Amino acid sequence: MTKRLHPELADAAVRAAQTLDMPVVGLDFMVRAPDRPEYRIIEANERPGLANHEPAPTAVRFIDLLFPQTRVQSAAA
Repeated sequence: MTKRLHPELADAAVRAAQTLDMPVVGLDFMVRAPDRPEYRIIEANERPGLANHEPAPTAVRFIDLLFPQTRVQSAAA
């Protein structure tokens, strides 16, 4: 879904996290479609679950965010 995400939805998520002063937050959005800008934020989770977002490597990216020095660089990088 991330590749189809409307930029306004991504911006809304960043602004909500900053407003809530939560560096790690799971936000639940209600949207008509992920590629449209209309949304409502219905929930903010201080301890978001990461395991239910496969096949996207959410947990791996989260660990890389927390511990960038341990990130494995790809051959293309």
